[in-house]
Amino acid sequence: MNVRDTETVDTGVRNSWKKAHALALKNRNGSNSDNNSSSSTSNDSASFDCNVADWDVWIGHMLGADHVGHTYGAKTKEMRNKLEQNDRDIRNIMNDMKTEKEVYKNALFLVFGDHGMTDEGDHGGSSEVEVNSFLFAHRPHGNIKEVFERDDDDDIIESEMLQIDLVPTLAVLMDVPIPFSSLGVVNEKLWNLFHYDEKDDADTNNGEQRGSASFAYALDQNVRQVWRYINAYHRVKRFETSAFTRLEEMHGRYQNTSRLESTGSREKKKELGLAFLRETQTMTRSAWVTFGMLSMVFGVIGFFGVLLLYMYCIAYFTSKADVTDAKFETGRRKKVAPTSASSATNSQSFTSFPCLFVASVVVYFLSLAARCSNSFIESEREMYQYLLATLLASTCIDRLRFHKNKHPRDSFVSSNRFAKDGVIYNAILAMICNALLARIGDTWVKTNSTEEISSSRESLLIFATFCFAMSHHLQNFEMAVSWIFWAFSATYRNNLWYPRIVFACSWIWFPVTRQFESLSPRRRLNSRDFLWTLLPVFAVLTNSTHIGGVFVLLSAHMMNFSSKSIGNMLTLFPSTSRPDARHSSLSKSRRDEKEEREKTIFLSGSIFTACVASLLFSQVIFYGGGHWVKFNGLRFTAGMTGMDSFNWYLCGILLGLDTFCGEIISVLMFPIFLSYFSLSSSLSSLSMRGGWKEKQQEGQEEQEEQKQKRVDLNVRSVGFLTLAFLRGLGVFVSTFFVAYERRHLMTWAIFAPKFIFEICSLLCFECFLVFSFVLASKTRVYETLSEKKIDEDFKMRERTRRSKVYKSRA
Repeated sequence: MNVRDTETVDTGVRNSWKKAHALALKNRNGSNSDNNSSSSTSNDSASFDCNVADWDVWIGHMLGADHVGHTYGAKTKEMRNKLEQNDRDIRNIMNDMKTEKEVYKNALFLVFGDHGMTDEGDHGGSSEVEVNSFLFAHRPHGNIKEVFERDDDDDIIESEMLQIDLVPTLAVLMDVPIPFSSLGVVNEKLWNLFHYDEKDDADTNNGEQRGSASFAYALDQNVRQVWRYINAYHRVKRFETSAFTRLEEMHGRYQNTSRLESTGSREKKKELGLAFLRETQTMTRSAWVTFGMLSMVFGVIGFFGVLLLYMYCIAYFTSKADVTDAKFETGRRKKVAPTSASSATNSQSFTSFPCLFVASVVVYFLSLAARCSNSFIESEREMYQYLLATLLASTCIDRLRFHKNKHPRDSFVSSNRFAKDGVIYNAILAMICNALLARIGDTWVKTNSTEEISSSRESLLIFATFCFAMSHHLQNFEMAVSWIFWAFSATYRNNLWYPRIVFACSWIWFPVTRQFESLSPRRRLNSRDFLWTLLPVFAVLTNSTHIGGVFVLLSAHMMNFSSKSIGNMLTLFPSTSRPDARHSSLSKSRRDEKEEREKTIFLSGSIFTACVASLLFSQVIFYGGGHWVKFNGLRFTAGMTGMDSFNWYLCGILLGLDTFCGEIISVLMFPIFLSYFSLSSSLSSLSMRGGWKEKQQEGQEEQEEQKQKRVDLNVRSVGFLTLAFLRGLGVFVSTFFVAYERRHLMTWAIFAPKFIFEICSLLCFECFLVFSFVLASKTRVYETLSEKKIDEDFKMRERTRRSKVYKSRA
C-alpha cells in the first residue's frame, strides 16, 4: 500500500492474467480434465494456484492509477503514462479473449473503478468527480448491436447505473446467491449483453424473447432478496409507517402480476419489479443517508457554548486567585541578583520564554490539527508517545538553560542544586517508561486463554511484579491485600473470587475506612492513595493478566516521574521579575502591576503545561494498554472479570474501566501538578495527617492562612477547569470535523469510530474529574511533594515559631 510504488501491483495483475490465460488454454486442450494433480505440477500454472485445475472468475485489482493520483495528481504526465499503460493491458486481454473463441465464447470482461478522483488526486468526498466512475463492459463473442442504444453516427450512447447495482448483477450472472443486505437492482443491459449470442443476429426476436424471459427470472430473485432483507430490518428497527406501507402495496401488486403468463403481463411485471426496487432504495436512502442537520447544528452550537462557559469560569477564578499575595511554590525559592547586566538580561530572557511553555502550546495545537488527518489517527499511538517525549525533552532543555543562567559562576552551588532537583533524571526515567509502554502496546495480543494456571515464566513475572509493587507502593493495608489477590487471580485464572476481593478492597473497603477516623486515625481519603489502591483493579481487568501488573505500574511510574520532572522545573521558574535598570525607572505602582501580570502569566503557563502533560499521559496509557480506536479493539473479556453471569450494567462498568483506565489514572494524578503551586496546603495536610496542630499566635496569622486557602482553592479550580476545557476542545474539533465531512468516505471508516471513542472517554473523564476535584478540595491534600521536603519546611517553621516564643518570654 505504498502510494509511491506505482508498478508492483500492476505488474502482479499483469502476470496473473498471463498465468490464468495459460491455464485456460491447457484446459481447452484437455490436459487437466481428468488429472487434477497435473495442473499443480505444471510450470505455467503452479505459480498461479497449486490447487486450481480450472477457473470461472478472474479478478485483477490495479492500484497504479490510484497511487499516481495520490503522489503526482490527476492531470500530470505520470498519470497520462499510467493510463496509456492500462489501456495496453486492457487491449491485450481483449485480444487474448477474441483470439481464443472456444475458450472465451461465454466470457464477459468488465473494467470499472470504485471511485473517481479530483485534480489533486484525492477521493472519498461527495463531489461529482469523486463519486462518479466508469464501467466498460465487453463481450468478445456476443451480440451487442441490439443491447445498447446508438446515436446517428452508430456510436453507443453512454448510460448510467448505480454502483450498488453491480453487486446483484454479478451475482446472478455467476449464478450465486445475491448478498443478503444488498439493495442493488439487476442491470438489464449487462444481463442482455451476457445472454445475447452472435447467432442471435439472424433471429433478433428469438434472442430478445429468451433474454427477456431469463431477465424476468433474475429480477424475481432480486425482488425476493430485497423484500426478505427489508422485512428483517423492519422487525428490528422500524421504518416510517407510511413509507413501508407503500412498499408493501407495491410488492403485493408485483406478486399478483407474477401469476399471469402472457407477454404483456411479463413486461408489466418487470416494470413493477423495477419500480419496487427503486422505491426501496429511495426509502432506505431517506432513512439512512439523510442527516439530521438541525440536531447536528444544535449539538455543535451547544458544545461550543459549554467551551465558552469553561473559558468564562477560568477567567473568573483566575481573577479571584490573588497571585500577588499568594505564597506559590513558584515564588518560594531564593532569588539571587545577577552580578552583571548581561547575566540579568539572560535570566530575564529565560523567564520570558521558557521552552516548556512553548513546547506545550505547540504540542497541544499540533494534536488538535492532527485530529483532522486520517494518517494521524491510524498512527496515533506513535504520535502521542512522540509528543510526550518532546515535552519531556523540552523540560530537560529548560533545566540546562536555567543551570547556565541562574549561577553562571558558582559552579559548586549550581551543580549541587542541579543534582538535587532531579529534573533531567526523572525526565529520563519517564522517557524509559514511555518507550516500554510503546513496546507493550505494540506487542499486546488479545487472548482468551482457557488455562486454569499460568505457566512458569508467567508466574515468575507475576511474582517479580508483586514484589516490586509491595516494596515501592505499599501505602496502606488495603493495597497490600489487593496486590496479593491480584497475584492469585493472575496465577489461577478461572477463580472468580480473587478478582472480586480486589474490587472489594479498592471500591468498598478503602473508601469506608477513610471516612471514619476511628478505623483509620492517621489517614484520610486522598487521590494519591485511592489511585495506588486502584492499580490492582486495572491490572486484573486486562485479559493478559501476567503483563497487566507491569502495564499499570509502568503507567503510574511514567506519570510520577514526569510530574516530578515537569513540576520541579516549574518551581524553578521565577514568578517575579528581578530588579534591573529597566525596572528602576518605573514607578512603584507600575512595577507592582508588571509583577502581578508576570505572576499571572507564569501561573497560567504552568497550569497549561500540567494540563497538556496530563492529556498526553491519558492517551499514552490508552494505547500502551493494547487498545486502539476501533470497535474490535475493545477487550470484552474485561467485562466478565469476576462475573459468572452477564449483567448489562456491571459488565459495562468493568469494560469502561479497562478501556478508559488512561483517563482515570491521569485525572486522579492531576493534583500532582497542582501540588507545586501551594506550599501551605501541603503543610496543613501533613499536620492533619500526623496529628500536629500549630497554635495560632495572632489573629492576623489566621487570616493570612484562610486567605491562602482561598487562593489554593481558586488555583485548584483554574487547574481543573483548564484541564476540562482543553480536553473538551479536542473532542469539539473531532465532532466538528465529522459533522463537516459527514459524507466523506474516510469518515465512517476512521473518523466516526474516533469520534465515538472521544465522546465516551470525555464522559468518563468528566465524571472522574469532578470526583478528583471534590476529593482534593475536601482533604486539602497535595501529596506529591516529597515527605522529606515537607518535613524540612515544617521543622523550619517550627524552629521559627519557638524562637519567637522564646524571645517574647525573655
